[in-house]
Amino acid sequence: MEKNNLFDLHCDTLGVLYRSGREGCEIKTQLDIEKCAKSFRAYSQVFAVYSPDRLSPSEAWDNFIYTRDKISSHKFPENVTPYLSIEGGKLLDGKYERLDTIKNSGVCILTLVWGGICCVGGAHGTDTGFTDFGRDVLRYCLENGIVPDVSHASDKMFRETAEICKKYSKPFIASHSCSRAIRKHTRNLTDDMFKSVAESGGIVGISLAPSHLSASGNADAGNVVRHIKHFLSLGYESAVALGCDYDGIETPPTGLESPERLAEFKTLLKANGISDATADGIFYNNARAFFETNNIKPINA
Repeated sequence: MEKNNLFDLHCDTLGVLYRSGREGCEIKTQLDIEKCAKSFRAYSQVFAVYSPDRLSPSEAWDNFIYTRDKISSHKFPENVTPYLSIEGGKLLDGKYERLDTIKNSGVCILTLVWGGICCVGGAHGTDTGFTDFGRDVLRYCLENGIVPDVSHASDKMFRETAEICKKYSKPFIASHSCSRAIRKHTRNLTDDMFKSVAESGGIVGISLAPSHLSASGNADAGNVVRHIKHFLSLGYESAVALGCDYDGIETPPTGLESPERLAEFKTLLKANGISDATADGIFYNNARAFFETNNIKPINA
């Protein structure tokens, strides 16, 4: 069987690995980089540095620096192209000088918030938009080649992001979100939100979190297909990608327990009437085109 290409906009794997090493314990990850390298012809992965809720902003910053340094020395297989992102802006702690540090560290995507309210603003489930500092963070990102990511953002922050990005003629993304029309969840995007991301020139990565896919909290590959087909029906085929969130979700959907199972999933997409070209776009080409168009560089490029 011919190997597929994969471009995944979000995982928490390296953070889990390095955190486990720091705490002196062994943790088995859902995403095995070596196995992925063997399973895919070309494999691009955005590795997010996520700060657990239990960490203070200062501790979260230390965690980022530690993980960044580990990633910079990590030896990746030749066919793996790694990118660095930050999930949650609380680690900035209102300190402007940290923006230059994340830029110089090679961070290419900033998921603006994660949960609750932080120095940047309010996450999904709140009615809070940007703080003044948060608006400055967004402007800094747009002026310095860091892509703003609205996955986890409140609806109000989403709207403000779209307005500011439009003024700058810059794109924004939702790295790991699904369709609110299929599953009503504050982490998901309404049809208008999806269109707003697409019209900015951005992309949306489909999350594999079961709670984003199904009201029951249980999901399988069929649930993922339904979200993808709905977004495709909105007329922005080149904006649909994958943001699997391996190692950021407790239990992946049945049939998608690890990235290697995605080859079977691609077959399922085709069985559901999705063309080879569209499936190739979702798996790799759409994200690759976005990164190339916006001159986004991998780690240590």
